Amino acid sequence: MDGDLIQKGNPKMENGANSVEIFRKNLEALAKTHPKLAEEVRGHVPSACYDLQRTDGEDPTLVFLCGNRSHPLHSRRNPRVEAQRQLSHLSFDTSSVIVFLGLGLGYAVESLWMNNPDSIAGLLLVERDLGIFHHFLHRRDWRGILANPLVRIAVTDSADEILPAAQSFLPQIMGCGLQFVDHRPSSQLYPKFYTNAVEHLRRFLQQATAEAEFLIRYGKLVQRNAILNLPAMVRSHGLGPLRDFYRGQPAVLVAAGPSLNLNIDALAQSEKNVLIFCVDTAYGLLLRHGIRPDFVAATDPTDLNAKHFESAPDDENVVLLFESDVCPAIPSNWKGRMIFLNSHKAAVNRWIEEIEGPFGSFEQGLSVAHTLFSAASWMGCDPLILIGHDFAYSPDGGTTHATGTALNRGIQKIADGAAQITIKPAGFHPQETREEIVWVLGVRGKQTPTSKTMKVFLDKLSADIRKSNRTVFDATEGGALIEGTIPSRLVQILATLQNPPKPADIVAFLDENRDPQEMNRLTAFEELIEELKHVHVEAQGGCEHAKLLRDHVLKEPSPEVRNTAEWREMDERFWKIYRNQKIQIALEQALFPSLFRFIQQPKKETTMERLEKYLHFFQSLIPLAEEFISLLNESKNKIVEGCSNSLP
Repeated sequence: MDGDLIQKGNPKMENGANSVEIFRKNLEALAKTHPKLAEEVRGHVPSACYDLQRTDGEDPTLVFLCGNRSHPLHSRRNPRVEAQRQLSHLSFDTSSVIVFLGLGLGYAVESLWMNNPDSIAGLLLVERDLGIFHHFLHRRDWRGILANPLVRIAVTDSADEILPAAQSFLPQIMGCGLQFVDHRPSSQLYPKFYTNAVEHLRRFLQQATAEAEFLIRYGKLVQRNAILNLPAMVRSHGLGPLRDFYRGQPAVLVAAGPSLNLNIDALAQSEKNVLIFCVDTAYGLLLRHGIRPDFVAATDPTDLNAKHFESAPDDENVVLLFESDVCPAIPSNWKGRMIFLNSHKAAVNRWIEEIEGPFGSFEQGLSVAHTLFSAASWMGCDPLILIGHDFAYSPDGGTTHATGTALNRGIQKIADGAAQITIKPAGFHPQETREEIVWVLGVRGKQTPTSKTMKVFLDKLSADIRKSNRTVFDATEGGALIEGTIPSRLVQILATLQNPPKPADIVAFLDENRDPQEMNRLTAFEELIEELKHVHVEAQGGCEHAKLLRDHVLKEPSPEVRNTAEWREMDERFWKIYRNQKIQIALEQALFPSLFRFIQQPKKETTMERLEKYLHFFQSLIPLAEEFISLLNESKNKIVEGCSNSLP
């Protein structure tokens, strides 16, 4: 970023034409990047509660007046020196996304932008009070900031409304992290709002970190599964017709935590009067207890998840809910009805919706438990009853999952305050492992241990529940406290509910409401395949350029190499591939580990470090293009074969 992008407006306290003209220019710039916010500012009537006052120098401070009390938002002596102290805790060794919690008149924002522009990977400005933001826009010419694509502004009284702005910084947050700048006078003025804002953003950061780690580890597998699951998607139903299909119908959501064994007999006695949604991990266990769920959800990408369906009898009355990420063996072998849960999270999902839909979509969570909650809510179920949602380990030791599930492993007793646990080996995990843990409030009121990943899952489900209008009971006999739920026992909940018979057969309803999109699928497949062939050649050329340039730099290190025709051609190849929409569809998640290297931005990147990133990208792309050409052909042929078999 260039600090000089801030226009050199008059920083003096002006209430006349100069201030009005500055405001007009700022508002024009704001309207181009944040049009809704600009309209709100235009309609704002300044309050007499705010008074612009002089300080010992020329810079003004803004004072909030409340009765006989006054609350200055900046130092009455020197707001600029105060702003530098406000930034003193920040690390400028590498670039990061920086969040300002409260703006005042913007002295800290100005100081950061002017003095440390290279440290800004993204800038999120959060302000609770539209009146304060109105004065912010009057103080000086901010057009360089307001027009910059790496700046987002959230002026709101709801912490939830900050997250869309933060979401747009997801790649930068994944690669560079997040730093907060707290404007203490604003926090004192609106303590609840800014406390909630920090909590929301911390949870978002945890989720972003978890997603980045997941894609680095499983990106190629997830992309591969999405392509191989295309034939199953063609055979699937969409969510659309099921909106509120079960309005007001109670539903039990069954996860596979160790406490499930304590509830499974009570569930068996009530299965005919209550809808049952279960995660794939619990499916076999339910069947062995004579419980036939109405829906089973599968979302995880690894082959291990197919183990949950081994030896399970075919049952056309059980509906499979699956996402594009799931292990292809699960939907491809499923004999009953299927509902494909699409999302807009990746280019391949948006392409699937276009050529195979409409399927409809809702926000995908981070675990299959989130999928259960979203699906049951979409279908109108209310109340929702959670069992097996432990999201924690027992301090007394025991198991990681319900006994009898494929993933179950033993754990040793956990000492109070321990930072790690030992997980014993089991059939599919032959090695003993150690896992870092944190402590959270348990459903019984005591601190209980959980993994860092499960803590992120727990926070996400709690947030989803708080945002919903459903009554949610937590009948999990142990584990972590899930905020927003009513803790109770399954037997007591089921005894108090007036359970009507289940609604009309959903299988017949799905068959009657099938709405496939008639499009030329083969053309769409062939276009992707041809583009991959072309990019394969481009990547080979880019790889050769990167190797030649690397050899040159090793012999004669010089930053001037970036000005050569060879460097420009290599760089153009990279950006041409990166921006290619068809390549995003075919390879986006598979390429994430290579692209993540570019997201991670050291403050002073050497020429050799940059070259290594290009080389790694091209070298990764070549075999991926070859593999995914084959996968697309495989899925295309299966779809053609399926269509041929369905002809009369």
